[in-house]
Amino acid sequence: MTPAPPSLGPPVLSCAGRHRDLRLFDRLPAAGDGQGAAGGGDLAAAAHLQLVTVVPISSVAPVPLQPWHYLLPVGSYPPARGPIWVKADMLATVALSRLDRVKGRDARGMRVYQAYQLPAADLAAVYTAVKAALGIA
Repeated sequence: MTPAPPSLGPPVLSCAGRHRDLRLFDRLPAAGDGQGAAGGGDLAAAAHLQLVTVVPISSVAPVPLQPWHYLLPVGSYPPARGPIWVKADMLATVALSRLDRVKGRDARGMRVYQAYQLPAADLAAVYTAVKAALGIA
C-alpha cells in the first residue's frame, strides 16, 4: 500500500509571469518538514518540489461544455467582473519561481499583492475536472 502524500497546505490563486491570468496551485511544504533537500531528501526530490501544475481559468465560457470545465462561484476571484471558468484540459507545469501573487492597486494607487483561497468544495470540483481531463476520473 502506498502512503498518502503529505499535505501541501491550502491552495492559493496567483498569476504567472507578465501575463495576468489567474493560476491555482498548492503551496509547497515548509523547509525542514522532511520533504526535499531541506529535510534530507535527494536533489531530484528537491527539484520536483519546485514545480507546480497550473490549472488555467478564463472569463470565456467553453463551447461545448465538458466534464473538465468548471464554473467558479461568484466571488472566488474578487477582481473578476463576470463568470470565471476552470479549463482543466489546458494544464501546464511551471517552476514555482515563475509564479507570483495577483498584483493590483489600492485606493491610494499603491501596488498591492494578493492571494485568494478556494473553499474546499470548489477545490474538490477543480480536482475532479483535472481528473476528467486526464482520463482518470
